[in-house]
Amino acid sequence: IGRFVVQLCSAGCRYVTGQSIAVDGGQALLG
Repeated sequence: IGRFVVQLCSAGCRYVTGQSIAVDGGQALLG
């Protein structure tokens, strides 16, 4: 179950990061 949660979190983080870049050009990632 732990491994599944880690993969789910990884996929979710990639999705959120991609959305952030699409929305504001990555400024949120830079702080």
